[in-house]
Amino acid sequence: MEPKNRLPSGSFHIPKVTPEDRRRVLTALHVLPEPGWAQRFTVMIGLSAVVSVMGLDANSPALVIGAMLIAPLMAPVLGLAASISMALGRHATRSAITVILATAGVILLSYLLARVLPNNELPNEVLARTRPDIRDLVVGIAAGAAGAYATVRSDMSSSLPGVAVAVALVPPLCVVGYLLEAGSPVLARGAFLLYFANLCAIVLAGAVVFVITGLVPQRRLSTMSPWVFGGLALAGLATVLIAIPLAFSSTNAYSTARQNQETYEAVVAWIGDRNLEIVGNVDVTDDDGIDRVEVSLEGPDQPDFTDSLRSRLIPIWGNDVDVDVSLTRTTRAAPDAPEVEPPSDIEVFRSRVEEIVDEWLAASSADSDYTVDNLSIEADEIKGTIAGSTEPPDQIVLAGLIEEATGQLPEVTITRIRTESLVVEQAPEPTTEEIETARLRRVANEWADSTANSRNPIVINDLALSPGGVIVEVSGDRAPNIDSLFAALRDAIDLDDPDIEVRFAPRRVLTTTPPTTLPPVTQPPTTGPPTTEAPATTVPAN
Repeated sequence: MEPKNRLPSGSFHIPKVTPEDRRRVLTALHVLPEPGWAQRFTVMIGLSAVVSVMGLDANSPALVIGAMLIAPLMAPVLGLAASISMALGRHATRSAITVILATAGVILLSYLLARVLPNNELPNEVLARTRPDIRDLVVGIAAGAAGAYATVRSDMSSSLPGVAVAVALVPPLCVVGYLLEAGSPVLARGAFLLYFANLCAIVLAGAVVFVITGLVPQRRLSTMSPWVFGGLALAGLATVLIAIPLAFSSTNAYSTARQNQETYEAVVAWIGDRNLEIVGNVDVTDDDGIDRVEVSLEGPDQPDFTDSLRSRLIPIWGNDVDVDVSLTRTTRAAPDAPEVEPPSDIEVFRSRVEEIVDEWLAASSADSDYTVDNLSIEADEIKGTIAGSTEPPDQIVLAGLIEEATGQLPEVTITRIRTESLVVEQAPEPTTEEIETARLRRVANEWADSTANSRNPIVINDLALSPGGVIVEVSGDRAPNIDSLFAALRDAIDLDDPDIEVRFAPRRVLTTTPPTTLPPVTQPPTTGPPTTEAPATTVPAN
């Protein structure tokens, strides 16, 4: 039989915190400090402050994020939350002192580091942490709850770096010291407000999560409940008090953004269709309680009177608004520049007639290829020559167009020269087989040139492609060594085992010799008896 308090499989429940888990959490948060923790904490908080100041001064978000990751300030802050949730007064005091000393130390160190850095304009990474609003408080509450939950659950410890980046305790403190050294206490107060909002939100959210997750033993929670809920109420009150200025800041930021947008639209409407552009932003500054709207314009036109712009801005900023408009002229005439005379009537007439002739030829046919030569335009006569391969348009139409556009009717004489277009047939593109045959023939000829000599000239008579290879006909006085020819063709043919056939034809010189008649053969005289004379013999030529 299953126990009655067993939860169904897959249901959500909070695991019970064992004494070992509780000791692990309190040790990690320095509530139960280990020997040497103060030295380690001091070194890491100092290094994180150095990295943060360097990143802020270099306007490098990557360095600032690195400082967030190595900063150990989150541990004592959550330790204060854990001490409040367990009503550990002495431990809560020690955690609070640790946080206060770390806060003062980071501000002092960042102030000293800022003194050795060159004085430049305040970077955006610094200014971005001087205007907190209610959204920063919401992020701090969510991040504090996540950090407390991840600390209790050992299997969620990988989320702690993300929590450190979300709340960013050390960079706002470094901004405070940086701005104090720069002589901007008002901006420094805004950065400290951001830090304090994160601190209160983390303590409140962390203490609540520690109670919910069971970090506080039930017996201690029942016996010390007034102290536990009193501490939670105190943390909640501090969070509410810090939320009030943040809410006002959010409201003012929204109102200011809306007023700036309306101001920009009013300036654009005031410019109207004039050839003027707004340079940069429309800035609004507070000059001893008077809102001053500064506008920089650029262009060749002259803007309207500034009183008309001020009347447009009064519904947005009130009657005390002031307007400061600066204008940069983009085009100015040189003082000694000669005056340009307007074109004469005949010049205007000639320019217009040239346009009409182009329009007349272009409208005649989409395929027209006319060119105009020797166009002479006078008030009473227009002459010219056009050349093209198609029929020209009617000259009466041209005269009518000129009269309609200029009010004059000059005599129009256009001579047409007919041109014939010559079409040159291009040779067909060689086929792949022809290209391959020519390439292999070059290989074979190169082999023949390297093999031939004066006693045995080698000639490639023919070369043809065959299925899977090539056939080569070679001639010469004697059969050459064709091993090198086989190797050259095998490398040139893109086949694994090409079929190469070489045919050799011996070269012989053929001549024709006419028949030769040999003289009769006579016997020398002898002293013997007389003999009969033999007839003449003809030997055919071999």
